[in-house]
Amino acid sequence: MKLRVPTALCFVLALSNFSFAHGTEFKGDPSNYRQLFAKLKAGDTLALAAGQYREGLTFKNVHGQPDKWITVTGQGKDTVFLGKKGKNTVDILESSYIAIKNIKFDGQGLEVDAIKAGRGKGRPCHHVLIEGLIIVNHGAHQNIVGINTKAPCWDWIIRRNTITGAGTGLYLGNSDGHQPFIRGIIEQNLVENPQGYCMQIKHQIARPELKGIPKEASHTIIRDNVFIKNDQPSKHGDRPNLLVGGHPESGPGSADRVHVYGNVFYHNPRESLFQATGRVSIHDNIFIDGAKYGIRIQKHHKQSPKEVKIYHNTFFEVKTPYKVLNLAPKAPFLAAHNLILAQNRAPSSAMDVAVFGKLLRKAVAKPSLTFGTMDFQSRGNLRPKKRVSLKKWIKDDIDSQIDFYKQPKKKLSHAGAIAQKYKKSRPLVRRCKDPIKRP
Repeated sequence: MKLRVPTALCFVLALSNFSFAHGTEFKGDPSNYRQLFAKLKAGDTLALAAGQYREGLTFKNVHGQPDKWITVTGQGKDTVFLGKKGKNTVDILESSYIAIKNIKFDGQGLEVDAIKAGRGKGRPCHHVLIEGLIIVNHGAHQNIVGINTKAPCWDWIIRRNTITGAGTGLYLGNSDGHQPFIRGIIEQNLVENPQGYCMQIKHQIARPELKGIPKEASHTIIRDNVFIKNDQPSKHGDRPNLLVGGHPESGPGSADRVHVYGNVFYHNPRESLFQATGRVSIHDNIFIDGAKYGIRIQKHHKQSPKEVKIYHNTFFEVKTPYKVLNLAPKAPFLAAHNLILAQNRAPSSAMDVAVFGKLLRKAVAKPSLTFGTMDFQSRGNLRPKKRVSLKKWIKDDIDSQIDFYKQPKKKLSHAGAIAQKYKKSRPLVRRCKDPIKRP
């Protein structure tokens, strides 16, 4: 099926499927890796052997080229970067066209981030790939972060990483709205059991004047991730699994959009599973076990939601599936064709499908809170009583014509994240999904 893709996003998708040109490959180990790292030039790769690496790395003014990235890669769980007191394990300072792949980061419970970009001085880090990392023991407190950006960052891909038990899993942008995170792709990650957010993209104020920074309307994609929280409290306050802030009120960035689809949001005992402001399209996600809200759209840092679309999502055992507040005047708004499942009644609309109590097992394959068992494929035609013509609403949304399982939506009249009827068991598992080929 040919999908319509906004022009401004084409080069980001090209980056997503980029094939890096090869230069020299250096073979590193704990005894020599820093000396070899200093020799890297555009197109080179530092391949790290198994072992424990205790001195981290600093990318400072390290620049590859669009067709010749600089890559540091390990052997997965056997290549271990150990946290060291007083210094982030990997710092990225004013660098571009770099890739960090297949390394385990063990913070050893210290007050250090695994990866941090910038030090709040407005020096950009762009075209960065972070892929296949395992990040553990970065939970000394909520302000300790697995992947953290504190510089203007654009064209990042954060893909297929596992972050367990951090203070905060991913924190992209600065708390005051400076140092924006722009035009990123965050996909196929598993972030579980943080003290605070699994992930947050901070709100943005006026965009800084920097060479190469995107000025046209841009798109950030959050897709195919699993965001899980447990019951642990935090001294710094309860947080949603995911929070997406707003964009500048005017000028560059004011028309940016965030696409959130194909994700699993699991469990939050005291906060929303997902909170957002700005221009957001939220479709084909599965929200499970929320004590308050599945989705809460609201004003944040004095910024009002400018455009909101919530469709083809599945909610199971969520007290209030979605709540939309503080929309800007004349802001486009759609909430329709969602599937709401619960033992007890939850708020619903005639434009959604709601199934409660004993009817659950007749409606979907396996209504359960247990990974490896839960399966939310429909057993029949689940269509809203009051249907909306979705086609005109979603024509510019990324991957709006494929469902949670990346199957084509033959029609748009169904409710929920899964378009096909039940044929065989497909239980959800507690991990990020396998790599997906994109059109």
